[in-house]
Amino acid sequence: MPHLSLPPQVVKRHSHLTRRTNWLTLPETPGISMSVRPPQSFHQPGFTNTGFNVLEYELMSERAAALGRQGVKVEEALAALSAWNAERDSEARRESLCDDAADAVWALFIQREICGLRNNREIIKRYAIPSEVLSRVGAVRK
Repeated sequence: MPHLSLPPQVVKRHSHLTRRTNWLTLPETPGISMSVRPPQSFHQPGFTNTGFNVLEYELMSERAAALGRQGVKVEEALAALSAWNAERDSEARRESLCDDAADAVWALFIQREICGLRNNREIIKRYAIPSEVLSRVGAVRK
C-alpha cells in the first residue's frame, strides 16, 4: 500500500479532523453538530489510511469556493459598469470600469479552467458580458 506524506502545513491545518470509519468529525461548535463524509467516488482502495481522500476533497472544495468568489467579483464589476452614467461620470471612469470588468472575467475564465471547465460560452450568456469587456479580456495594460 503506497504511503503519502503530507506537507506539515496541511497536517497542521487538518489536525482537528479525526478519522472514524471513513467519516470526518469536525470540531464541536456549541449548538451545532456536523460531520462531513467525502463522496464515495474519492474512495480508492490503496489510499484509505493515507489522508489522500481528505486532502483531495479539501482541494476540490477550495476550487469550487474560489470559483464562486470569482463569479461574485464578475457580478460586482459588471454591476459597476452598468451603473456608469454619462452625465455624472467621465469617459476615463468608464474605461477603468471596463478594464476592471475584463480583469475579473479573465480571472473567472482561468478559475474555470483550473476546475476543468473549458467552455466559457455559457458563462458569457449567464453574466451577459458585453462585447466591449470581452474584447479586453487578457489584454495587458500599462
